[in-house]
Amino acid sequence: MAPIQFLHAFCAAVLLAAVATPTLAAFKKAPHPFILWTPEEAAGIRKRIETEPWAKERLKTLPNNTFGNLFKYQILGDQKAGDAERKYLLGFIDAPLDGKGDTGGTAGLHTANYLAALRYDVLYDTLTPEQREQLEATFRRHVREELPASKPVGRFGILPNLALPRRCGVLLMTVALQDEALIKQLADQPRSLKWFLETYLADGRFYGEEFGKMTSIIGEFLIYARGLDRLGMGDYGFDFKGKNGGTLRGYIGSLLELGYPRTELPGRLPLHPRISMGDARGGSLFQHSNVPERAADGSGGWQEFYAANMNGRDHTGRKIEKLQAPQWFEILAARYPGPSSAERYLLAQMRAPGQDRYLPTLFWGLDPVDLTTVTPPPAPSWVAPERGFAFLRAEESPAYWSSPAPAVALQFAQMYVHNTADCFSLLGYHAFNRPIYVNRAISAGYNGGPWDFHVRGHAGVVVDTQQAQVIGTVASRHAFHPPVKFVSARGVAVKPLTGREEARPTDQPREPVAEVYSDIDLSRSLFLTREYLLDLYDLRDKHGTPRDLPWLVHAPGSATGQETGWTATDELQEKLFRTPWQNPLPPEQRTREQRLYESPVSGSEGPDWVTIQNTRKRGPHDGPFALTLLQDYRGPDLASAKLGPEWYQRKVGVRVSMLGAPGTTVYTFDTPTAYTAGAPRSSDSKDSRVLQPEHGGVSLAVRRHGPATTFVALHEPFENDRPAPVALHGIAQTPDAIAVAVTGPAVNDRALLQFDRRPDDTVRQHPDLETSPGLAPITLAGGGESFTFSGHAFVRVTADRVEVFGNLKTMTLKVTGSPKLFLNGRQTPAKVADGLLSL
Repeated sequence: MAPIQFLHAFCAAVLLAAVATPTLAAFKKAPHPFILWTPEEAAGIRKRIETEPWAKERLKTLPNNTFGNLFKYQILGDQKAGDAERKYLLGFIDAPLDGKGDTGGTAGLHTANYLAALRYDVLYDTLTPEQREQLEATFRRHVREELPASKPVGRFGILPNLALPRRCGVLLMTVALQDEALIKQLADQPRSLKWFLETYLADGRFYGEEFGKMTSIIGEFLIYARGLDRLGMGDYGFDFKGKNGGTLRGYIGSLLELGYPRTELPGRLPLHPRISMGDARGGSLFQHSNVPERAADGSGGWQEFYAANMNGRDHTGRKIEKLQAPQWFEILAARYPGPSSAERYLLAQMRAPGQDRYLPTLFWGLDPVDLTTVTPPPAPSWVAPERGFAFLRAEESPAYWSSPAPAVALQFAQMYVHNTADCFSLLGYHAFNRPIYVNRAISAGYNGGPWDFHVRGHAGVVVDTQQAQVIGTVASRHAFHPPVKFVSARGVAVKPLTGREEARPTDQPREPVAEVYSDIDLSRSLFLTREYLLDLYDLRDKHGTPRDLPWLVHAPGSATGQETGWTATDELQEKLFRTPWQNPLPPEQRTREQRLYESPVSGSEGPDWVTIQNTRKRGPHDGPFALTLLQDYRGPDLASAKLGPEWYQRKVGVRVSMLGAPGTTVYTFDTPTAYTAGAPRSSDSKDSRVLQPEHGGVSLAVRRHGPATTFVALHEPFENDRPAPVALHGIAQTPDAIAVAVTGPAVNDRALLQFDRRPDDTVRQHPDLETSPGLAPITLAGGGESFTFSGHAFVRVTADRVEVFGNLKTMTLKVTGSPKLFLNGRQTPAKVADGLLSL
C-alpha cells in the first residue's frame, strides 16, 4: 500500500474510526442556547450533579472564566455570573476589527473573539431586541471583514496559531447568527475549517508547524463543529472529509499517532511522550507529551484551559482562554460514543493520582472513563512523505503503549514552520519506556544558535560544519514486516520547495536550495527490530572532493568502558564547534555556503557559541568499534534524585556498534545544555543553567574525512546493565549495495540494502526505488554466503525456520539443521545441504 494510502487507512480504520461520507442534512434553526448546551442538556447536567457524587465533587472545580460563568448561569441559575458575562458581551458592541495587543496597540492576527459568540448564544434570552440587533450588526461587520475571497496560502506560509484565532471567532459568529448562507459562504473560504482539513494538513492530518503549536485553535474548531451539528450542518464540521482524507477527528487524533510508549516515573503517574520537533521543544529529557506526568499530590498534568498572547486576545486586550487536551478528547469521546476509542484511552491516562477512572468536566456530557474498561488502539508504523518524516514501531499491537519495545522517528528534509535544520536526523529513539537519545539539549528560545538549530544538536551527520537545508518532499521507500520495520529516504526532492509563501527562519536562505548539503548525495536507511536499530547513513560528494563528516548522537547518562585507549583532546571543539562570527553573507553566498551566520557584536568576535567539555577520543583507526552509553546518576546522593533511585537502578542504556572505515576517529563529550557565557543567545538559554543535569548527558561523534562513506551503526538498547552480546558484521559492500549480519545468542539476521544511485530526474519520476521500472538485481557475497536482491531484504534465522522479507531473488545462507524457508510469509521450497540453505 502506498504511504499516503496507508496513513489514511490507519487514520480511518484504526485510531479514528472516521464516519462514512454523510448524506447532507437539511439546515434547521435551533432555539437559543444551543452551541454549548441545549436546555435539555442543561437539565441533564443538573440532574447528574444532584444524583452522582462524582459530579457534585467535580462542580467544585468549575473554572473562574467565561466557561465557568456561562455554566453557572445556564446550568445553575447563577444570575450574578450571567450579569458579569452580559456586561462583557455588551462591551463588544461596535468592537474594533482588531483588538488591543499586550502593548496597547492593535493585536492584529492575535485577535480572538470566539467567546463573544458563546456569550451571545447563552445569554440571548436576556438581551433586549436593541442589544441583539447591535450585537448581530457587530458580528456581521466582523464576518464581512473575513468574507472577501481570502488569498490562497500554502501550509509553509501560515502560522495557524496566530493567523486563525480571528477566523475561528467569526466562524462561531456565523453559527450563533444561524445564517445558513453566511455559514456556507465563510466555511468555503481559504483559512476556514474545511480549507484547514483539506488543504493545510499534510498527509491528511499532520499540522504544518512544530506540534507544540497545535493547541491554539483545536477547541474553537470543536465548538464550531458542535454548533454546526445542532443546525443540521455536520457536513461542514465533524462529518466533513477532505479529498486528502482530512477530518477534524483525524487531525486531533494525529497526536496519538505521534506517541511513544508511556514513560514510567517512580512515584508519579506515567507520562505519554510524543515526537517533538522544531523551535518550541524544550531542552529537557522529557519534551512534549500527549499526557504529561502527574505527581502524587496531583500537580502536573494537563490544565483544562490556557491563555497566551500569541494565541489570542479579545477586543479589550484580554488573553482568551482556550480548551486544552482533556476537553478536546472529552468532546470527541462524547461525539463518538463507544466502549473503547483512542480518545477514551487517552482520557483514562489523564486520571488523577490514586484514581482508577478519569472524572471529566461537567461541560460535554461525558461519563467517567474507567481505566479497567478502555482498550488501547493499535499503533502501526507509518511514513508521512508530505510532512516529511517516518515513525517505526517494533510493536504495533495495542500492547505498544505500555511496551518496552523500541520506536524511532526519522526526519526527512521537508520544511515546516518554525523548523530546525534537523534534516535526516533521528527525531527520537525510545526503548524500555524511556528516551534513549535526545535532541536539542540547549533550549534558547526561538531557533538561532549553532546547537539548537543545527544538526550538531541532533542525531545526524554534519558536513563541513554546514547548516543542513530543507529541500521539500524527498524520495522515500518503506516496508513494515512483522520482525522488522524498514524505511529509507534519499536527499532528492521529488516535490521541491519553491521559495514562495514559505515562512523561513531568519538564518535560512530566502531562496530554495536543491541539496541538504552542498554537492552531497545522501540517504539514511533504518531497519528496526525489537532487539536493535540498524542505521545506515550514506554520503557521497558529487565531485569526489574530500569532506569532513561527523556522525552524532546524544544520550542521557555517561559513556562506559573508556579506561584504556581513549585520550583527552580539544580538536573536536576546533573542527566542529568553533563557530566564528562573521558579517551577514550576501544572498547568493548564503545559498552557496548554506551555513549559520550572525553579525558581530560590538566589533568583537567573542567566545565560541558552544563550548564542549570532557572530550575524549579514540583513533584514528580503520576497524569497527563499540561503545556503551549508560543512563547513570550524576548527582551527590542517589536517594534524593529527582527522577527517583528506581530510574537509575534499572541501568538502561544503549550499546552503539559501527563497522570500520579508514581514518575513523571516535569522540565522546558532555552534551552541552547552555550556550557559552558571553556568546550570542547565552542570555536566552532557559531550563538549562547547569552544564549537566542529574541524568547527565553524553554525546558520541564519529568523524571521517573523505569523498564518501557509509556509517553503518547498530543501536542496541538494554536494561539491567546487560547489553546483549550481539555482533555487527559486514558481509559485503559495493558502491551500490551493502549486506550485513547481526548475530548473537538471541538473533541471527541479515540486512540487505541497495542504495539509490539513480539520476535525480529518474528519482523524481519514480521516487520509490523498490518499484522503479527496470531495477536490476544485485548480488553480494562474502563469508560463505550469497544474496541476490533488489531494493532491500531482511533475513531472520531461527532454529527451525528462515524468514525472508523484501525483494530477495536467490540466496545461499549458513544454517544449522534443516529449517523451513518462508518468503514474505509463505513457505517456499529450499535446498539444505552441507550447512547451507539455497533458494
